[in-house]
Amino acid sequence: MRHEALRRAILLSLISLIVPSLVLGSSWTAELYDLILPLGPPGSALLHAMGLLTILTLGVVCIGEYRATRLLRKGRPIPAQALTVVADLAAQAGVNADAIGFGKLDEEGIEAVVAGRSRVIRIGTLWVRSSILEPARFRFAIAHEIAHLASGDPRAERIVNAAVLIGGLAMMAAIGRIIAYVGGDTLALSHLDLPTLLFVLRNAVPAILANLVALGTLAVLILLESRASARLREFHADAIARNLSGGDGLGKVTSMRSKDSGIGFVSRLLAVHPPTQQRFLALKRAGTAFSADELLFILVGYFSGTILEITLQLNFVMASPGVSTLAQRKAHLTAEMAENPFTYWTILGLSTALLVLSQSLILGRMLITEETRKPPRHAASLALRLLSLAGVGSFIALATSQTVYFELSEAGWNMLHWIAGDPDRVGLHACLFLSLTISAFVILTVPSLRDKGPIYPLMVVSPTLSTLALGIWFYF
Repeated sequence: MRHEALRRAILLSLISLIVPSLVLGSSWTAELYDLILPLGPPGSALLHAMGLLTILTLGVVCIGEYRATRLLRKGRPIPAQALTVVADLAAQAGVNADAIGFGKLDEEGIEAVVAGRSRVIRIGTLWVRSSILEPARFRFAIAHEIAHLASGDPRAERIVNAAVLIGGLAMMAAIGRIIAYVGGDTLALSHLDLPTLLFVLRNAVPAILANLVALGTLAVLILLESRASARLREFHADAIARNLSGGDGLGKVTSMRSKDSGIGFVSRLLAVHPPTQQRFLALKRAGTAFSADELLFILVGYFSGTILEITLQLNFVMASPGVSTLAQRKAHLTAEMAENPFTYWTILGLSTALLVLSQSLILGRMLITEETRKPPRHAASLALRLLSLAGVGSFIALATSQTVYFELSEAGWNMLHWIAGDPDRVGLHACLFLSLTISAFVILTVPSLRDKGPIYPLMVVSPTLSTLALGIWFYF
């Protein structure tokens, strides 16, 4: 559970930086092109945008560290009895942790804070009182926060939040630039009357809407996944707390405050803490934690499709099927790779690594879900259901792609005509998904792979390798 939470945090940070970098690089190309290094097309603006967003993200993380340090300075001492509980549990977990009190007489908050090398649990006044009145409940709550400290959750959450914030600002800047282009072109017209204005808007609105739909979809998926990964960290902390505090912890977790856990469907999707009943069940059955949030399959499917789309768009700048044939795209790629090999190989290497990461998340989670499912589910039906979610994500990536929108409009919205004119794009997406499907069925139906045997790594990388092989067949 801990390893998946970490991989999901890494994936979420990468999505929040890479996709907005593409959007920012394509909308602010003149400003970002060869900003520092003369890397050449097609990835110069993208790589500079990615570097800029990474620096800004690190800056926000540093600001968060500074604010956490100031927050810890405002704490006050807590009773020796509470400190003894913290020291005992921290020693069991192998963590150097301190505790401070905060808040007014009715403060019921409790949280783990990391600032620099300091690991501190901030304990509200009501929780301090419970160390005397309800020692078992207090011990479990402290063990839960120490589990967060031992897992590095506060810092991971800070990095993810910073990446999401900077990525969101980058997408807003890209949309602003697109609107500015339209507005500037409109104001530059020598004769501007109502029919002319309507004509300009009729041509501009589809492009603006396409960008809004694409970025809005990404923003919603990132928001939902950030909340889902936060809930998984809570499940993990509960499991560790049960072992640290002694006993099964079931009665204690039901008495803990379940923040943001509304009863509505939307409230559950947006909650950063799981509902108390799910936390209770997860302590009895590990599969509950994994089956509670299967949104991961949609997000990773979307991420895989988006990374493949990014790679194709970068490799064929100004060489879309609307103005070229497959043979011309082959010639374009060969010429550009000979002229700018570093940029092309860097893009290909990054894309390959990100695709392998996304496929490993899908297959690893699928295997865990199958192992922890009670009662056991037939492997084929489980694979079909979870792969369907990943397929939905891939479809969303294609449906919100500006390139696909342009190509379909050029083809008169004739799907068969579009596929005939763009067999490489459709073929590569289909190959990635079909290879993933084969790997999933092999992993779920071959018992020797249940323990991640020697063939498991091959099954993880085979979808990406198959897609690369098909790309080589198409373009070389």
